[in-house]
Amino acid sequence: MSLIRRLPSPELVLHLTFDDGPASMGTRETLDLLRRHGVRATFFLVAEKARQNEGLVRAMVDEGHTLGNHSLDHRYGVFFRGTQAMKAWIEEAEQVFDAMGLPPRVGFRPPNGILTPKVFAAARELRKPLILWNLRFYDSLWPWTRAKAERALARLKPGSIVLLHDVQRPQNQKLFLETLEYFINESRRRGYRFEPLTLAATSNQISPSED
Repeated sequence: MSLIRRLPSPELVLHLTFDDGPASMGTRETLDLLRRHGVRATFFLVAEKARQNEGLVRAMVDEGHTLGNHSLDHRYGVFFRGTQAMKAWIEEAEQVFDAMGLPPRVGFRPPNGILTPKVFAAARELRKPLILWNLRFYDSLWPWTRAKAERALARLKPGSIVLLHDVQRPQNQKLFLETLEYFINESRRRGYRFEPLTLAATSNQISPSED
């Protein structure tokens, strides 16, 4: 199973991804900003939160965003269990999404990007692309500032996958949205455009030996 951190491209394309939602505070504000700027992204959903905030998930789909699996509940106990437990955990989340009638997910992103042999084995058996990132800001822990965004802009590569979080601490929410808007505008000024991840693109990263 290939691990996807970037989707190299001859074109100036970026992929914004948002983890840990949806949530009643933060997700709608992020969606509104993306809509105003005509940006489509990918949201890696926690299944239990998706079930509790179905309206927000419907809005994501209606507004052209794609979805990924970010686990059933974002808990870590399963990482200390066997491959079959890991596989069941991923599948349970998929069952929640399917029951909601959602489009196929682009792949699985483990909480905090934790990778273990069991994660690889489960993803391989389920034929789920494992999707991480090559650019992150730790914005769920510390405020995402313009200075951090500027440093990242200097390191952009075509096909970069950017990790962000639509679920922010209340005191950081306003600054997060301001910095996201700045990052979008400055990326475009450098010639980049934004596209969501797609299942077609991520599935192409699966090794032919797994067919």
